Amino acid sequence: MTNSEAIELIRNLGNIFALALKDQTGQKPKSKSPLMNGIVAYEYLKLKGEREDLDEAIDIVVRIVYETVVQQIEQDTIKIGR
Repeated sequence: MTNSEAIELIRNLGNIFALALKDQTGQKPKSKSPLMNGIVAYEYLKLKGEREDLDEAIDIVVRIVYETVVQQIEQDTIKIGR
């Protein structure tokens, strides 16, 4: 699975989750990011092990997010604790 495919799959999950949450509870998710909502949905709904492609996609997306944050910290573009 490519990074783009993984991102698309998790964004799709996030969009579905946001729509279902609004439909069932009338509430919107705190995040407006479909990608972050996808990660939340995966964890909140305990989807690990349900679909191999979803597990692979979440691993890829979380790695990308982690690497991006580390890079920003190293470049001092994220101000943590200041």
